[in-house]
Amino acid sequence: MLAARDEAVEEKVQKLFPELNMITAGSINNHDGWVSGRAAADRAVLDTNSKITQGVP
Repeated sequence: MLAARDEAVEEKVQKLFPELNMITAGSINNHDGWVSGRAAADRAVLDTNSKITQGVP
């Protein structure tokens, strides 16, 4: 069941994003940039509802 679901997801992703390319860690040519990007992603706040309502008087 999970394999079928995984296949369905992969097909949908390919259909929605036909030019999407996956890279492996071996293709990173700027380690410092990669580390900085990962750190920024870890700090990112994706829950915008609390941010928006906090600024409203």
